[in-house]
Amino acid sequence: MDCDTAREALSARIDGEREPIPGARVDEHLAGCPACRDWQAAAVEQTQLLRRLAGRSQLAAVGRPAAGRPRGVVRGSISWRRWALGGIGVIQLGLALAQGLGADLGIPPAAAGGHVLH
Repeated sequence: MDCDTAREALSARIDGEREPIPGARVDEHLAGCPACRDWQAAAVEQTQLLRRLAGRSQLAAVGRPAAGRPRGVVRGSISWRRWALGGIGVIQLGLALAQGLGADLGIPPAAAGGHVLH
């Protein structure tokens, strides 16, 4: 029996499914193959870890929300960073529009990486 077939049967055994080959043949292979014994031990350990994780509540990992709004946020105010980001976006759009309409911005069209829209 080759290791792939034995590991497939071991995987079915670990999951509680019907093994595709007789269990006695798999046990014989395990007795003579240290690589498959190591694989089985790792697979059993991983299965146990995953089953423990599956039993945990998914909500336990999420913290409670803070009451109200986050500190430092004032309703209706826009910070200078947002204004600066908006201004940069307007400048980029203006440059792209100008170049798209054919304005000469001093950048040759064949310049690799120099095109505003790329």
